[in-house]
Amino acid sequence: MKEFELKYGCNPNQKPAKIYMADGSELPVKILSGRPGYINFLDAFNGWQDFLQLHLLNMYLLPVLL
Repeated sequence: MKEFELKYGCNPNQKPAKIYMADGSELPVKILSGRPGYINFLDAFNGWQDFLQLHLLNMYLLPVLL
């Protein structure tokens, strides 16, 4: 999948947002069901960044502190 239309709010008169790769390659995500919205992707990407930060903190800093 190279492009996916996203819901943007609940107003049916709004044009949908789109998610796509700038270089035209496949999206690095797989949508399992439903029609996700713009805010869903922002939440998922921010959650992934938080996970990575906590993982790196536990991997490198915690053993040093103990």
